[in-house]
Amino acid sequence: MISFLKACFSTYPQQQSARSAELSNTNSPDKTGLGHYLAGLIEGDGSFYVPTTPRDSKGRKLVPHIEIEFDIRDLPLAEKLLEVLGGGFLSRRATSQSCRLTIRDQRTYLFVINLINGHMRTPKIEALNRAIIWLNTYRLSNNHLSLKPLDTTPLSSNSWLSGFMDADCSFYFDWKLGKKGLPNAPIYYMNLSQKQEYLRESNFGSSFLPIMENIAQFFLTDVKIIDRQKQTYRELGYYIRTDKIESKTILFDYLTEYPLFSYKHYTVLSLRKVHDLVLTKGYKTANGNDLLTGLKENMKYDPTVHNGSHLTYFYNT
Repeated sequence: MISFLKACFSTYPQQQSARSAELSNTNSPDKTGLGHYLAGLIEGDGSFYVPTTPRDSKGRKLVPHIEIEFDIRDLPLAEKLLEVLGGGFLSRRATSQSCRLTIRDQRTYLFVINLINGHMRTPKIEALNRAIIWLNTYRLSNNHLSLKPLDTTPLSSNSWLSGFMDADCSFYFDWKLGKKGLPNAPIYYMNLSQKQEYLRESNFGSSFLPIMENIAQFFLTDVKIIDRQKQTYRELGYYIRTDKIESKTILFDYLTEYPLFSYKHYTVLSLRKVHDLVLTKGYKTANGNDLLTGLKENMKYDPTVHNGSHLTYFYNT
């Protein structure tokens, strides 16, 4: 793991893999699911920076790039992406509890654009299209990138939702004791939230409601509205919660096929056991409270345990 203690702002050096020449081919197909996962992750916590011209008013070259924000607990995931993509750099402000993966070098940038093109499902595809148009206009290359449509394949068919959840979901788990000292039915669910509107208008619309309705339908639940006044702004969004047993079963079945790779991976391991206990009523025993307490403790972040060992099974290029 990178040490951030020596400087206020440290960077991970760009990495060039032995496959650089191969990966520079922007028409390389995505055979592993990385493109779907990465599209979901970027649509959740990523940003495209696309200049309007190749140079600024002083003649300095402008470079488009992609940034992906990570909770600092997800540094192992950010490092893994850096390794798999073969380029980019990581940075973190000393006082921040997050880190940022920036993809700026042309080879890696083109590779990522090619990976995610055709796999996006939200209005943020507008930013991807701006990036592609910029590349087709200003990049000195004969490789023309096409503007592919929104992905309308079933959510169950690929890892897009896994990437989106790694960016924007959270989990809840608690229970109370009944009169006999035995646990009542545990309360546990996944909560997925998203803002209501994308900031730019495009042919794809600006509302996140269609994709949230699609996800809700997949989980056999409903989209609920967030409308609350914060200290300095009004928060408007949508959220989905897997309250029903059927919704949770679909969730854990999906995450068995397409797992999370953030630190939330470990939370899912415990919640899946909770789900099994609920299905079998296995928590209604004399040691049921201790069993649930142990599972809840396992959900708490511990860098000595939650060390990214699960990333051994991350997608390859």
